[in-house]
Amino acid sequence: VRAKTQIQSVPISQLSRLADFCRESIIPTKKMDVKYRDSIVNILQSLALTEVTSDAEDVKKANTKSKAKPKSGKQRKIGKDGLYPAEEEFIVSWWNGRRLRDSDVPTAESRSSEMRTAVADLRTRETEMQIILVLEALALEAAEKAMVKDQAPRPLIKDEPSAQGQ
Repeated sequence: VRAKTQIQSVPISQLSRLADFCRESIIPTKKMDVKYRDSIVNILQSLALTEVTSDAEDVKKANTKSKAKPKSGKQRKIGKDGLYPAEEEFIVSWWNGRRLRDSDVPTAESRSSEMRTAVADLRTRETEMQIILVLEALALEAAEKAMVKDQAPRPLIKDEPSAQGQ
């Protein structure tokens, strides 16, 4: 119902662009594997173990700075490591914000366990998001086809005399 009411007011050309954007945003499974098996784990392992208080200060500083980046018309490409160009910064701030909730000083073993759990949770959320993108792209493409079909000129049907009356 939501999609039907919103899609009816959108021009066909925008539906096509939106469907293309959804398709381009879908990450291939091999890149997702690399991202979660190697890239994110390496980023988190490279972060130095510091006190939670210094991390809290760093996160507060990072959150108060507004980084206004100019938006370009083109979509950024995903790298060989499965990450988008500025995604590493988001991963670091996500991890630091996550560690803020811990009351204990993490040991190497608990940090490793927490990292595995957090990465698995993040992968699950991204997989769900990828499924939603696929479904949205399919719905937009179906809506586009239906709108084109509705706008196509219909052939005139001639009333032919019936063969029974002759």
